[in-house]
Amino acid sequence: MEQRKLENEATVTQTFTLIALYFDLTIAISVGLEWVIHDSITNLIIPMTTAMKSLTSSDKIIEIKRQDRSDEISDIGRIGSSLQREDDQK
Repeated sequence: MEQRKLENEATVTQTFTLIALYFDLTIAISVGLEWVIHDSITNLIIPMTTAMKSLTSSDKIIEIKRQDRSDEISDIGRIGSSLQREDDQK
């Protein structure tokens, strides 16, 4: 009976250790994924913001990159390019 109690306690301890390990691993993976996703979005938005600010200032000759993609950021770039062409035609 005492032996079985010790085995159960060891099993419970091992289970809690594995749960804590998997929890920490899940948190680490989540933080890593957040970092990658954040960087991929930020690396698209910052140049687009700079280009839009240039369009609103006196600098009307700018290059708006990444218009070949099929996402919202590229849509904004294409709109900025069309605004730039409209200003050139005036």
